[in-house]
This record gives sequence, C-alpha cells and structure tokens, in this order.
Amino acid sequence: MSRSTNVKPISKPGYARQCSNADDAMMTLRTEMYAWEIPHMAEDIGVSASCLYAIRSGKTKWPRQKAFFGLIEYLELKMLLVKP
Repeated sequence: MSRSTNVKPISKPGYARQCSNADDAMMTLRTEMYAWEIPHMAEDIGVSASCLYAIRSGKTKWPRQKAFFGLIEYLELKMLLVKP
C-alpha cells in the first residue's frame, strides 16, 4: 500500500541547503544577510539595527524568535522540518 503525501515541489528556482543543526541554519542566515542593507531590514522586521549587526557578525549565536523568523521571511527563505 503506498502512502500519499501532500509535499509539493518548490515553485521558484533557487537553492536548497540542508542544515543539520542550529549553527548551519544561522550561517545560512548570516550569509544571506550580506546582500541587504541592515537599517532597512531592521525597520521592516521590527528589531534594532544593532541586533541584526550582532546576528550577522556572529556575536549573537541564536537570536530571539522575532528576529529569527523575521529574517527568514525578509530574506525569502523557507524552513522545512522533517523527521529523519
């Protein structure tokens, strides 16, 4: 008996990066942040520019929920959680 899934392919071309831990996920966010201006990002996300500079530099290892999920949305990234 086959199991049906509701998994749909990603609609727009891009890249996929597998992150197996928090450090990998944060490195992806930090890398993507360099393409954007921090003051504009901070205003749109609703956090301070110093918060985002600290995240991008690695001073903040794991940001608070608002900053983390705000960055994912602002940078147009998707996070997929799956069981191994």
